[in-house]
Amino acid sequence: MSARRNEIAMPPTAAEANGASGAGGAGLKEEFIAKRGYWNSFWDQLLEEDPDFFAAYMQFSAPSKTRALSDVTRELIYIAIDASATHLFEPGIRIHVRNALALGATKREILEVLEAISVIGIHSVAVGLPTLISEVERADARKKISSLEPASED
Repeated sequence: MSARRNEIAMPPTAAEANGASGAGGAGLKEEFIAKRGYWNSFWDQLLEEDPDFFAAYMQFSAPSKTRALSDVTRELIYIAIDASATHLFEPGIRIHVRNALALGATKREILEVLEAISVIGIHSVAVGLPTLISEVERADARKKISSLEPASED
């Protein structure tokens, strides 16, 4: 590892992470699968185009080494993130539901996670409904005014 990279705690480059063997992204893919228990084909192109970025992402997004959260809890959190109204990433939901079930989560626990994150979307109603009421009142007022105006003589 270069002195500069070590000095600022940069993640290793793909070449450093995979040694001088020239394994390229294959070693990173295997490491990802070993740590996460899955692989999705959407990662393939990123790994091919920029293995250094993928290595940095993998280090940044990897579960903590302290393992304070259980694997089931971690999967439930991933489900919440992927199913949230601001993300809605169906392949991620599917992967993490499978993982959670395999780790012993119940259908009810997963449903409760989905119900809990559904409140994120309630803000669209909280903001949209007053706007709707205001605009309906404005439209009704315009109709009332126009019905009071005398008919034009043609």
